[in-house]
Amino acid sequence: MGIEVLYDGKGPEGTLRPTVDIVAIHGLNPTNKEDHAFATWTDSESGHLWLRDSLPRSQPTARVLLYSYNSSPVFGNDQDRFIYGANAFLECLRDNRREDPHLPLIMVGHSLGGILIKQALINGHNNPKYKDIKQATFGLVFFGTPHAGPANDFKVKFGKACVKIAQSMPWKVPNDIMEALKKRSLFSEVLSEHWRHQLEQYQIISFYEGVGNVVPRHSAVLGLDGMRENQVKLDATHSDMCRFNRSVKKDVDNYALVEGNLRDLCSICSTKYVNEAQLEDLLDSLRVWSDNPRMENVVDQHENSLQWIWNASEDGPGFVKWLKSNVPIYWISGLPGSGKSTLMKYLYESSQTQNYMSTNSQSGTVIAYFFHELGMKREIRFKSLLACIVESLLTSFSTLASLYLTQFMELKRSKRGPEKFRWHERYLKKWLQLIGQSNAVGNVLLFVDGFDECSGDHREQLQFLVSWIKSMQGEPFTVRMCLSSRPLPEIGLRLSPFPECKIHEWTANDISAYVREKLCHVVKTPAFYDLEPHTHHKRTIVDRLAEKVIGKAQGVFLWVEIVVNNLIGGLEEGSNDSELMNSVDSLPRELEKLYARIFEQIPKDYIDDAKMYFRLALSRHPLGLLDFYLATRDQREVLSKRDRSSYEHHLTVKHACSRAETRINSRCRGLLQVKQGKKDVSSFHYTSSKTNNTTPLASELGKNVEFLHLSVRDYIASKPFAASLSFGLRADVAFMVSSVGLLKLMQPSQILRLQAWDDMAFDLTSEFSALMKYTEEDDLGQSQLSGFGPIETFLLHARDPSNSPELHQTHLLVELDRVCSLANQNWRSIYLESALENDERGVPVGLNPNHVNTDLFCLCLAYGLDAYVKAEIEVNAYEVEDRVGRPLLHFFFDLCYTRCALPDLETLRLLLRHGAKPNEIFEGKTSWEYALHAIQFLVFKRIETPQGWTEPLTILLEHGAIPNQSAAGSDSALMVICQVVDRDTWVIDGTKALIKAVILSGGKMEQDELEWVESCCSLAIRRYIERTQDS
Repeated sequence: MGIEVLYDGKGPEGTLRPTVDIVAIHGLNPTNKEDHAFATWTDSESGHLWLRDSLPRSQPTARVLLYSYNSSPVFGNDQDRFIYGANAFLECLRDNRREDPHLPLIMVGHSLGGILIKQALINGHNNPKYKDIKQATFGLVFFGTPHAGPANDFKVKFGKACVKIAQSMPWKVPNDIMEALKKRSLFSEVLSEHWRHQLEQYQIISFYEGVGNVVPRHSAVLGLDGMRENQVKLDATHSDMCRFNRSVKKDVDNYALVEGNLRDLCSICSTKYVNEAQLEDLLDSLRVWSDNPRMENVVDQHENSLQWIWNASEDGPGFVKWLKSNVPIYWISGLPGSGKSTLMKYLYESSQTQNYMSTNSQSGTVIAYFFHELGMKREIRFKSLLACIVESLLTSFSTLASLYLTQFMELKRSKRGPEKFRWHERYLKKWLQLIGQSNAVGNVLLFVDGFDECSGDHREQLQFLVSWIKSMQGEPFTVRMCLSSRPLPEIGLRLSPFPECKIHEWTANDISAYVREKLCHVVKTPAFYDLEPHTHHKRTIVDRLAEKVIGKAQGVFLWVEIVVNNLIGGLEEGSNDSELMNSVDSLPRELEKLYARIFEQIPKDYIDDAKMYFRLALSRHPLGLLDFYLATRDQREVLSKRDRSSYEHHLTVKHACSRAETRINSRCRGLLQVKQGKKDVSSFHYTSSKTNNTTPLASELGKNVEFLHLSVRDYIASKPFAASLSFGLRADVAFMVSSVGLLKLMQPSQILRLQAWDDMAFDLTSEFSALMKYTEEDDLGQSQLSGFGPIETFLLHARDPSNSPELHQTHLLVELDRVCSLANQNWRSIYLESALENDERGVPVGLNPNHVNTDLFCLCLAYGLDAYVKAEIEVNAYEVEDRVGRPLLHFFFDLCYTRCALPDLETLRLLLRHGAKPNEIFEGKTSWEYALHAIQFLVFKRIETPQGWTEPLTILLEHGAIPNQSAAGSDSALMVICQVVDRDTWVIDGTKALIKAVILSGGKMEQDELEWVESCCSLAIRRYIERTQDS
């Protein structure tokens, strides 16, 4: 007697977590047969117990429970015994659900078992001990339960129905039970009234018998509206309606109705019981990676172009045929600049795509990710694509939301180490593979653009994508993918089994229309139609030029765009027909040769400027126009000028930015362009009037300097061309200069100000708030601290001593310190605290600026400016040993957080030689403990374990670090190390030697930690630790 688990809800591979409990309760068992609970739901001929043998296939994350009880006492002489029986059921259920008492619950009852369910829910309402069960119950499924019809004759009808059930049994029912049923005392009118008030709280399925009349339809249904109760007839007798023989057609049909209704309940249940706060936490963690602004900036298709893609004939591109087929992948390949991204954007946004993929009245879900090598760093990561897919599935399918949220909370609970959850590719891949084990129903079309721009190993990435897409074919959940890329060999080899559209073979008509429209637009201007013959002649030349351009274009739209702009310039400058035709004839067909030709045409007076501009654009992207202008200023000018943050000075800089834009256009001949970027703050508090809270620079802050196309960037970055750019400009020094210049445009009171931008709560009384917003951001993320971006950029470019000689470092660092100190003398502590708490980095470190005592030396330590640090110690005799406040070694290991990098070993030894103490305590942690957790954070965050991560810790131990203190609460130093150990390489990567050094220095691991090491790492590591400790 009690509850037996028929299926644990963990999926066929045991890797899932249950998302719902389904508990089945049998009815009258007057002879108290031990197998009655099983027999109620089992077909006697085949032995098929559908709750165990079939339901888990449909609901792999539903835990299925069977409740068995002695019905004689329950359905005995009086009402109290029935109430006690319901409490016994609740108690068993409460005990079984202790690990997750809030898991959604569906109760399934046959016959009078349904009455016991109703009584249990009333008891649960009245008894706080069972409140969790009552609140978790979402769905009720009744098989032939006698609800007894209208309330005015409830007791009479209910008693008759119960007696009828008892009399239908193949064995004699004891007299005391028959008397209780006849007296109609099981379910009083008061309790019936209580139940009536609960009805609207549940989703109800009422199955009634289609053979016989033991419990007729009017008694077996509750009479609620269709949104609350689904009434379903089963072609079976009262006793057989909840057991099914898989070889009998009638039973197969009956079971299909039962399974389908249970699937609906589970699906609704998943939606209802998703914790909104936890779901938002999950989505926020994914959006750090899935945010994909690239598609918004892809050029829309030219008017009426790309219609060839819908050609469904046999000689068409095959896209429509693919959409109608069950082939999993479609590949759009094309030369650089052939319009792949424009086509992918068009297909993603087109309603025709949705119409073709919709099947059986079920609309499809379309997901898109556009890789962008010229965008933010995360836009080229494979992890970003996976995060985008998972986020889109989460928001589109409620069943997956419940499954993924359960997985997410489990990951957060099980992950040891840093508190902030960090995504790894392996988690996201596993989640996508879990879809096949869920009960989700859907049809998904995935567009992946620019796959050749994805960083990493394309072979491994495609191996996963193709394998996963293939596994997601067929019912009930289908995922298909349309992928575009350049025809790289490693991509083509893996996509060769699937249909391919070579876009450059299909765009001739689109190119023709584009060329004619652009050139005719110029010809129609007054300068060209004063004389009718001249107009006719010019239009003839347009046709001839169009034919020649199409003939040389090779389907590459970008080539056409560049050539057409060149021709328009010729038309506007009065070139004659032969000059225009010759200019097209002289242009090379290949893009790279075209770029070389354009570069050769740059006048000598402009060539040095063009090289400098290309060098800056190569070194940083995105690159704001304001940053570009400031980076091209002379360093001595920036160092010599005092702060100029007046309205008049901003107006001067605005005009200078406009001149810089003109210079970019004239020097770079279209290969570099100024475009409106995503970071557009031009609308923030800008008016043309001269007021304190406006800046004329606002209109310039949203502009970026970008390459015309990725292929231009690739050409400029190629070895032959890049060599010609090495003419003296140091891009890192230029950006250090621009960072200081940007800070000087602000009032001291505006630097390092905390602003609540998330709520758009701009301080209307502050000056130049748009500029403050602009300086919050850097390439790695966004702070809420104005000035954060330029300081972060400065320190990033100042780190490399080979590119930033000590002289540049020192002079510019001193100027940075002077400017920021005008805002706050304690700015270094404030800034470092903001950097360490930046949400996107997820750093679990906080500082108290009041007693950290951060000077410029400490800040340089935290950012790895080793040349400056060494010069200060060796040349300027910086006092390491006598320092007060936060220990220098704490700052030194901050580099693991600020730059996700291992600190320099030579600098570490230098600090230790000059008196830095590994056991110095600050805010409850020794420098050794701080270093241990900083490196643990670094290893957790990096996709691949950084080489040599054990060496800094080993050096600290060599200089007397004591590891036998508790680290991070209850975890020992050895435990922290084992949490990041690589079980495959630990012997040779230094981990084994580090473990031994820790033990020899006094470190020890307790028994429970050793058991964890064996279960989560390896038995070999545990044995090595035990042997070393024992010796």
